[in-house]
Amino acid sequence: RTDQGVTYRSWKPVYGFTEIAGNDIVTGVIRDRLSRLVIDLVNGTIYGQVKFAPGSSGYDSLTDKPDLTAWSNTITKNAIDEAEISSQMYVNSARETLAKNLGYTDYSAMAAAAAAGKTIIDGGFLRTSLIQAEAIIAEHVTAAYIASNFLETNKLLVKDGAKIGNFNISGGWLTANAAPGKDVGYIDMRGTNTRIAFGRNLSTAYTADTCTAIISNRNAADTFANGETIGLMATATGGVWNTALIVDGGMRSHGRMQSCEEVLLNDAPANSLTETTCDGFLRQRNYVTQVANDTLFYLPNATAIRNTFKNNASGIGASDRAFIYCNILCTRYSEGRLLVSCNTPIIKAGGDILRDNTANGAGAYNFYMLKGCYVSLVYHNNSWYVTNANFLRITP
Repeated sequence: RTDQGVTYRSWKPVYGFTEIAGNDIVTGVIRDRLSRLVIDLVNGTIYGQVKFAPGSSGYDSLTDKPDLTAWSNTITKNAIDEAEISSQMYVNSARETLAKNLGYTDYSAMAAAAAAGKTIIDGGFLRTSLIQAEAIIAEHVTAAYIASNFLETNKLLVKDGAKIGNFNISGGWLTANAAPGKDVGYIDMRGTNTRIAFGRNLSTAYTADTCTAIISNRNAADTFANGETIGLMATATGGVWNTALIVDGGMRSHGRMQSCEEVLLNDAPANSLTETTCDGFLRQRNYVTQVANDTLFYLPNATAIRNTFKNNASGIGASDRAFIYCNILCTRYSEGRLLVSCNTPIIKAGGDILRDNTANGAGAYNFYMLKGCYVSLVYHNNSWYVTNANFLRITP
């Protein structure tokens, strides 16, 4: 054999046989000249380095490949730590490469640019000033400002500092401070025949009046069942004294008015303990008495009225400009007399003062009521006036 001008001679003992028939070769060993790769067909062994070219299935196609699980489980914690360190080094290197590819000197410069308002995308981190999308699905959204044309949610928790239109959430309450001349209505719920509105001024433009609330009901009631169309119902039933509505100012009625005052039958009316208080007059003006013995009934004096009712809406004291009614009935079953008394003057028709110094001491203004007697009084400008009476004895 000649190789590059050099002649080689070799010999090998011959045993066995090699048979070539068509595309079939029968032999014992196949090897290259230098025995770098030896395929022993007799013993089923391959010696030397074997490379699988791209496209081959390689090791994964072996059905009897060895189980390497036990070997893989022997990886130590140090090896894992080293892998994490290597992985972090790769991440850091990738960050620096990304920053330089985007034109920054390093990753820190890119992060500073993101904080300044530029858009930065880094792995799972996105920093930008505006995102415009058809839909965003997220488990949690934390934002300083969200603007939306339509928001649909099953649960909405609005905390202090939030705004809903012109309303503010403060202390768990919904509050509104409308700008005068601009926002005149806070809440306005309108139906076909109803309106419930609250606001700074709900009056129409052509009126000089102001109005902060409107409750309107124009629904037709069932007249055949004697029904009524009612605009507002107020009920208070939880205490001994129940007041469903307190009005500090005038009242105007364009319709029928009914009044049914529940009065307690007392031997000594609750407000008659002293003339220096008038708590009873905050709750009622009609009094029914049925006394067993001669009993005092004190009318509140000017000081008590001033302290209780304060000033009118005009700012003038109630004791000067007030007009307070009081009706007293002494039932026919009374066995004693009722002495109505006050240290504020009690005036009868003609301007005379009712006084009986012997009945209730000097300085007292008073008169007796016998059983079956009724009297109406009105307070005005530091005096009580008898407007109607059927009592049997008056001591001038």
